[in-house]
Amino acid sequence: MPDPAGYDPLIADLDAAMAEPNTGPGEDLMGFATVPDALRSAGRAGQTAIGEIRAADCGTPVNGATTALPGAKAAGAAGEFASSWAATLTTWCNDAGEHAAALGKAADTYIAGDDHARDALPGEHKMHGPR
Repeated sequence: MPDPAGYDPLIADLDAAMAEPNTGPGEDLMGFATVPDALRSAGRAGQTAIGEIRAADCGTPVNGATTALPGAKAAGAAGEFASSWAATLTTWCNDAGEHAAALGKAADTYIAGDDHARDALPGEHKMHGPR
C-alpha cells in the first residue's frame, strides 16, 4: 500500500513552487513585486509535482482488501474508502492544476499590462517591468 507520507516531498515542492512568485527583486509603490518568469516557473513546477501525485495509485492496494476479506464489513469499507480517496485526490489535483495554469496566465497579463503602460508613455520606450 502506498505510504501517504511519501507524497510529503512532492507536496513540499508544490508549496515551494507556488510560494516562489511571492518573492522578487523589487517592489512597486503598492508593495507588490511580480516577476512573470517566476510565475511561469512556479506554474511549470506545480504541474510537474501534480503530475507525479496524480500518477499515484492509492486506491488499488486498498481495493485489494475487498478480495482478501470477501463478505466482511471491512471489505465494503475498504472499497468505499478507496473510491473516496481516489475522488478526493482527483479533485485536489484538478484544483491545484487550475491554480498552476493560472500562474502562467497571470504572467501573460502582467506582461501585457507592462507593454500597454510602456506604449502609453511618450518618448523612447526603454522601460518595462521585471521579466
